[in-house]
Amino acid sequence: MLERLTKITSIVFSLLWTVVIFVEYWHYNLYYEKAFQNFQYANLFVIFLLIGVTISWGLTQAKRKKWSLRWVNGLSIFLLLLLLDSLTITAFYSKMSGIHLSAKGLFLHLGHLVGVVVCVYLVALVCRIVGYVFTTIFPPQITSQDMPIIEVALGIMFVTFALFFLGIFHLLNVFAIAPLFAFILFFNWRKTRQVVYETLFQPIRISNRFNALGAFSFLFLALFLVFDFTQLLRPFPLGTDSINLYVNLPSLIAQYGSLVDGNQPYNWSLFMSLGLVLFGRVDVVLALSFLGSFLSLVALYRLSRKWLDVNHAAFCLLLYFSVPMVNFLSHMDMKIDMGLLYITLCILLLLVNWFSSPITSKQSLSNSSKNNKRQTSKFGHTTTSDFILKIKTFFSNHLPPAIIENRLIALIGVFAGFAFGIKLTALFLFFALITTIWYAKGGLGAFLGSFFLVMAVIFLLQLDEQSHLRAFHQNVALLQWTLLLMGLGILAYMALKRKKLFIRLIQISTILGLFFLLPVLPWLGKNFVETQTISVEALLNGKQATPRLNFNELESKWEEVYKK
Repeated sequence: MLERLTKITSIVFSLLWTVVIFVEYWHYNLYYEKAFQNFQYANLFVIFLLIGVTISWGLTQAKRKKWSLRWVNGLSIFLLLLLLDSLTITAFYSKMSGIHLSAKGLFLHLGHLVGVVVCVYLVALVCRIVGYVFTTIFPPQITSQDMPIIEVALGIMFVTFALFFLGIFHLLNVFAIAPLFAFILFFNWRKTRQVVYETLFQPIRISNRFNALGAFSFLFLALFLVFDFTQLLRPFPLGTDSINLYVNLPSLIAQYGSLVDGNQPYNWSLFMSLGLVLFGRVDVVLALSFLGSFLSLVALYRLSRKWLDVNHAAFCLLLYFSVPMVNFLSHMDMKIDMGLLYITLCILLLLVNWFSSPITSKQSLSNSSKNNKRQTSKFGHTTTSDFILKIKTFFSNHLPPAIIENRLIALIGVFAGFAFGIKLTALFLFFALITTIWYAKGGLGAFLGSFFLVMAVIFLLQLDEQSHLRAFHQNVALLQWTLLLMGLGILAYMALKRKKLFIRLIQISTILGLFFLLPVLPWLGKNFVETQTISVEALLNGKQATPRLNFNELESKWEEVYKK
């Protein structure tokens, strides 16, 4: 009875929340109502529906008659996207009075689009190879289906670290980065060839449960991706934040060939700078920002597949990517939020894998030694070099058992630290991870103790001042000490009653915190060198980019000039 009541309450709450969000969006985005009223692409919409029906019918017939679907691969899907883009662009120009799109113009546009896609694909390929090397040396306990998306995230993280240290020595230029990327691709060329085959030519396995809902969801999701990506083919950003900060930083990095003084940690903007540093194109910078949107879709799909079938997972992706703010951040104001979302979803994916596959230290060490065999590709060749295997053996023999046992936690900590280097608000993600882990392993009491303690730390370190909210917190001085005493009291009681579990949770939290600091320390070091102070403000924000205004000094200077 209780389970049924909980399910009904959840459904009612979900429906109510959906209505509230819809009304809220509709109220603040009145131009959507005008867009529906002035819709002029009914013929194009009918064409897209016919394409969806044809694809759905073809896949259904293929499954029923057991036809070969070798033509369904990454390359054929990309060609379908080019077709959708061609139809969209042609329909758009047909509505423009006095403008005619010639066949030459269409092919020039498609060539431009393909060129940008190839640039982004090369960067993503390098990141995948770098991530593969890391997961070979330090293999996490996650499913094979989740591994590619985690490898790309790891690759982005390590490529960004490499760019950071190259920026220290003013080596952020094509002559330093292009040979490095070429070395990465050719050093493990067998794995490179395998990844290219898997992403472009390997047939995509289609579930027997795949139906019209999944086909139409994927088709209209592809349309959203095509619409957004086409709008990125421009020589400059459009959004205010993009022009002033998030795309301005890559431009400054490319101009100076080094890191930029001041600013909060800018991991994703540093990664985006590859568009200008390596290719000299602003549209590639925007496309690398959009890469976060695309990868977040893949990560969200892997998360949803833990509980849903392929059709409902595809429908969830469509609902998510059709949210106006998601589209706004994907093609208009190119911020770093979608990159942050992608890393956050990877953290959740790792956390789900950690909850579902607890292991002991002894098991993890034995598994680490058993995996020292070579991995083979689709072509029958090994994809792991002897050099990488030797490094893996070294780490397996010398890393502390606590880290090997909790290497998923260590990886989550590194990802959370990298997310903090994208945007400082990710610090709250780290605190949420602490309380989530304590609740999952220790129950409600452990959650309350960790939650009260985390909130006390936030107030004691005045982290709420970063968002200028401290002035609105009433009696915060009393509240912070009250929360601290309550948290310490609950955890002390837990330490007495459940000592082994308490020590285990302290160990996990310590590993999470230490590995969280690893990606953060370089940025703190940079800001300390610039400011020569150890205040929280200076370490987080670095040197002020503009001169500090002193009105008394301005007045005296003005009087001095005026008198002259």
